[in-house]
Amino acid sequence: MPEYIDILNEDGTPAGFSEEKTRAHLAGLWHKTAHVWILDRKGELLLQLRAADKNSHPDKWDISAAGHIVSGETALSGALREMKEELGVKVPAEQLQYLLTTKIQEERRTKRGLELNREFEDVFLVRLDLPESAYRFDDGEVQRVRYVPWRELKAMLAAGALLDGKEILCIDKEYYRRLFERIESLGV
Repeated sequence: MPEYIDILNEDGTPAGFSEEKTRAHLAGLWHKTAHVWILDRKGELLLQLRAADKNSHPDKWDISAAGHIVSGETALSGALREMKEELGVKVPAEQLQYLLTTKIQEERRTKRGLELNREFEDVFLVRLDLPESAYRFDDGEVQRVRYVPWRELKAMLAAGALLDGKEILCIDKEYYRRLFERIESLGV
């Protein structure tokens, strides 16, 4: 069943219609996603290894949980849904802390062809102290997870963005700069 997403104008305001996600990407329409970074008490961020059969960025390390906001959904409810779908984790909404919104535009080659991805990404942080073995990947989008100290991740990105020989998804270095700045401002 196709997934529909609400389309935005370039300034982030609602365009007043929704579109099937694949067609929105092929047409380069602006839309919203939610990103959730899981941070443990040791100052480690959880990374997920995307499934090898994902349409975009297969077999790469990525954000703890992330995904498109479906039509009519809020970024917060989408963030909670993605955590449950991708990692098998359910947390109360009040545990998610909004950090920032980024705007990205990237041209990418996928299994469907060339796509122009244009997103407003609402970024959240949640503090969880779960072992890697507590996460469940029932939907097949994630191969495994790994905690990495955020300062080590920052250094990895500066040095070429590899972890266990696999590329760390780094669409926009400005995104990570702002993320690390916000984490540091929290005293982590």
